[in-house]
Amino acid sequence: IWLNGAERTVAWYVPSSYDPANEYPLLVALHFCGGTAEGYRNVLMPLADSLNLIVACPQEPSNGQMTGTETQIIPVTIDTVRGRYSIDSTRVYLTGFSCNGQVTFEYGLKKIYPFRGIIPYNPYIEFPASPVYDVTSDMPVSICVASNDLTVGNTLLLYDRLLQQGADVTLNIMKPVGHTYDFPEFTAEMLECFRLLGQDPSLRFRSPESVEYDTLTGSYFVSTSYDRRILRTDGDPLSNQLFVSSGLAFPLGLAILDSTLYVADSSHVKGFHVKTA
Repeated sequence: IWLNGAERTVAWYVPSSYDPANEYPLLVALHFCGGTAEGYRNVLMPLADSLNLIVACPQEPSNGQMTGTETQIIPVTIDTVRGRYSIDSTRVYLTGFSCNGQVTFEYGLKKIYPFRGIIPYNPYIEFPASPVYDVTSDMPVSICVASNDLTVGNTLLLYDRLLQQGADVTLNIMKPVGHTYDFPEFTAEMLECFRLLGQDPSLRFRSPESVEYDTLTGSYFVSTSYDRRILRTDGDPLSNQLFVSSGLAFPLGLAILDSTLYVADSSHVKGFHVKTA
């Protein structure tokens, strides 16, 4: 393809089940610094087959970070693939690894393109407090980060910043594999990040304060101070349900006695039946 008068390379993959009569999701994937578009496309092919989506990986000319005008390759890639294949324009996603995982964060949060969601994968985050990250953005974000990644601490700090602003963000902390995608469970971890993007944003834990397990129902109750609610979950984020949605001033500590859930709510203690609220 062409960008600013120069020829550029994009490596893409189309599942064998492709039928032009149907519309398909598109995942734009940005390779790591030192990596290649072709190499990243190859590791994402099993994911594409699993989700029945098309993957497109633009190449940065120096195999580096896509900063400044280089990010123009993202919408050009999308337009190019849409011109060749049947793409569902409401299901276009962005992901990136390492230095371009950082670009995924920065570019995606600015909503320069209306992605369905972004997945920063083991992003290399040096300055989590940087103003380049629009933490007030409502862009859906699903973070995939290994528990011993190079900058996992900074990634979690940025995650916390997003949570504090009520962002539509989820977190998948992967096994301790380091700063890599070269491990057998990579596709499964990416599938989990896509799955989390499907969660109802209104049912996410925002500024959780306390958690209590109920042996009667097998559920966890979680109080959240950001939206002054109590949610019930079985541990899977997609199982979250509203338990108490209104009438709380500032819910903090939780405790269960018999079949009653008690909550310390500002200067009051309130009780709710664990089955009926």
